[in-house]
Amino acid sequence: MYFRNRRLLAVILNVGLLLTGSQQACALDIDPGTSFKDIDKLTDDLAQQFYRAWQQRLAELPKNFQQIGLSGGAQFQAPNHTGCQNTNSDPRLQRVAEILHSFNLSTPGELTESINYRGCDDEWILKERSTVYGENLKPMTFAEVIAGKRRFVPATGEPQPPVPAAIQCPANPGRADEPKEKQRIFMIVDPVQGTVLSVNSKRINRGSETEFTVLGKRLVHFLTQDLGAAGRETTIEVKDFDISFHRGNSNIHSRASDFAMKFTIVKKADVLKYRIDAEPEYTDLNRFQQLFSERVAFAVDDTASFIMGMYLESLPQTKIPKPSVGANQRILDELNRALSNVTNKTQLESVIALLQSYITDIQSGDLEVNDHRKKP
Repeated sequence: MYFRNRRLLAVILNVGLLLTGSQQACALDIDPGTSFKDIDKLTDDLAQQFYRAWQQRLAELPKNFQQIGLSGGAQFQAPNHTGCQNTNSDPRLQRVAEILHSFNLSTPGELTESINYRGCDDEWILKERSTVYGENLKPMTFAEVIAGKRRFVPATGEPQPPVPAAIQCPANPGRADEPKEKQRIFMIVDPVQGTVLSVNSKRINRGSETEFTVLGKRLVHFLTQDLGAAGRETTIEVKDFDISFHRGNSNIHSRASDFAMKFTIVKKADVLKYRIDAEPEYTDLNRFQQLFSERVAFAVDDTASFIMGMYLESLPQTKIPKPSVGANQRILDELNRALSNVTNKTQLESVIALLQSYITDIQSGDLEVNDHRKKP
């Protein structure tokens, strides 16, 4: 629910800061992938790019079909095989999708998780397989599985800067028992063709390395190194590729020659400099960002996203239910009263308490906001 409510959280937090007079704001990245300051986030956002449509479909399954709990998973049912291409006239509830989650923590410092998906044709579509190495490792809950919450970059477990008790950020402030991951390997495995997509990310000597692979061919490689007094350097290499893949009646042939390019980011004293390939001079951010989008983001989106879309065809179609105004009447009434109090400069404590309750309820999942507005 967090991504869907980010924008509302940002507004609530900013208003709360104004009312309390605090100068410390929460770091909410409304437009992920636009900054090169946080390479971990940039890398994770790139991986989320090919997983996003799958994530959305997973989150919509419980809202469109009857969910039956299973050991380690759930089955989704509908009459007439609703949502599938092979509909029928049987009014009884029938399975249209099934998700099973399992994990293994028997080896110290290693966590393996598998998520198996069955779709409309009553056959297993694919398997997600994750292997994580580190300390304090914790498997996903099934609520996280069905919400499509995935992490592709190892969690460091480093504590975050403290924030005022009255304004808690969505990010966890950091505890001793938080995961400290050294490596995270994510794979999409076809039951017949084997591994089709993978993201292998690891910590190395105060830096990190991540590799995106499609059908065994490396597409994009991230490498961040600590250069001491010279700062931190990140190189991002995209390769030429020629990939063919078929599944059922769908196929893809994606080819890019003279496409390879190396991007370098040097960060020193919070100042960023950018270089393309072996050019002797640094380049400006606009050119760097444009080429990055054309090469790196395209390489992932044109191959991995298309392949994931083939598998998406085997899951039942869903619709996003839009709440009526009546469903939001309670929140509207509360906000109107709060606006009146702020305008009249009365009962500001109650306004602060209301904003804090919204933040808590959104984070816990008790309050869900479907934000269909256009981006500002």
